[in-house]
Amino acid sequence: MRIKIKDNINVEGQVIVNEILSDGTKKIKRENENIVVGNGILLLMYYLMSDDSSTGLAGITHLGVGVGTPDNYSASDTDDAKKTLFYSLTDLKKEVVRIIRWELNYLRKDDFGNLRYSEDPTNIVEFVFRIRQHEPDEKIYISEIGMFGGNVEITNVPIAQTLYDATNAVSASSVVNKGTLFSYKFYDPPIDKFPDTILEFIWRISFTRG
Repeated sequence: MRIKIKDNINVEGQVIVNEILSDGTKKIKRENENIVVGNGILLLMYYLMSDDSSTGLAGITHLGVGVGTPDNYSASDTDDAKKTLFYSLTDLKKEVVRIIRWELNYLRKDDFGNLRYSEDPTNIVEFVFRIRQHEPDEKIYISEIGMFGGNVEITNVPIAQTLYDATNAVSASSVVNKGTLFSYKFYDPPIDKFPDTILEFIWRISFTRG
């Protein structure tokens, strides 16, 4: 989906989900377009226009992982109806895990249209998140994910924080259901996460002239 800022910049998103097995084998589980939601556009606009350095707002810092279904969602709805619903969301319906950004990369297209990594900032930004082995310890079925930023508390390690794991050193209440939802993806059927596997989420956001 394309969202326009000031009618001349398109914001497009793509999310790739890789499963990494215990022997290191990596395979793509899903590769889809995602929705940059309404509040995500407002957050971008705020960053562009704000001159107040005391707000403490950060960029995209976390990935929320959920097992819920948005209110009023119907699998039989048209794609346009689903996009309209997702665009209006401000959080996940049932968030269970929140993970900190693993990597931040920039990409550019070469003369043949292939994506290449760049040491310098570009108009294509790649956010990488990982749910590691035994995060959590039981199998879960992921139906929704979303990138969050704004005012989420940032811890110093990329440990998955959950609503039901009391052993984490940092309370999950400091991040789960916090911040501003920037982009969203719903999976039907859901993605299964086994305790002995790693799930890697690669979320690419492209900014192009309209």
